[in-house]
Amino acid sequence: LFPPDTPEELIKVRKGIDKEGISWFATVLPQTRSPDWPTHKPIVFIQEPGDTVFVPGGWHHVVMNMTDTIAVTQNFCSPQNLHVVWPRTVRGRPKLSQRWLEILKEKRPDIAKRIAGFDPDDMGGLPYSSSSTSSSSSSSSSS
Repeated sequence: LFPPDTPEELIKVRKGIDKEGISWFATVLPQTRSPDWPTHKPIVFIQEPGDTVFVPGGWHHVVMNMTDTIAVTQNFCSPQNLHVVWPRTVRGRPKLSQRWLEILKEKRPDIAKRIAGFDPDDMGGLPYSSSSTSSSSSSSSSS
């Protein structure tokens, strides 16, 4: 885990390397352990069977399953964080945002009207992350 103010260019897997979690752990994590790493050190932990992890909105995170695993995740959007979630969804998952907007027009026209005023380039004061909302994960392992 890295806080939202961690420069994304420092923690992204370089071009030409696949974006699987294992590539991040093999190439980026060792750099973060260097004494000259210029920013926050990562919060690294092993989630044991039955543990629940809460990832705050905007926090960068990478996951590697070490055994056969079942994970249940949940992202959360409310009227209070919509100004952050919507622009990130438009930029990061445009097809999902289109489907979501159609449902909102039908079920919550009040929110659909609010969305019309959002600038998709305004990231709500937080850097872009694929984790656009707060999320939690619980895990169980076969071992």
